[in-house]
Amino acid sequence: MEGDDDFYTVKEYAKKLKISEWSIYRNPLKYHMFRVGCSWRANSESLKKFEQQNSKDNNVFRLAVVGGKERTQCRSTKEVRNTGSMYLRQMEKELGDLLGQKIN
Repeated sequence: MEGDDDFYTVKEYAKKLKISEWSIYRNPLKYHMFRVGCSWRANSESLKKFEQQNSKDNNVFRLAVVGGKERTQCRSTKEVRNTGSMYLRQMEKELGDLLGQKIN
């Protein structure tokens, strides 16, 4: 179990956030990293702050601008592939759901 005294290296923190280490190195303060000597570190408080900062509002932005990847299965070969951006209908539905939560 993780304690409050646990400190993560950039590699460990990137793995937790499922992002590239270089994303953190480009802007460590965005991820609430701090320096210990000449190394960047994060703790559980950093993780909480980052998750709060990047909750529902960023999902709205992601859906409105970027979209996501969708996996589909080929009818003839039954092979599963990423098809690029998610279908517009699905993106509109998710965006509508998120905006509806914010309005209510």
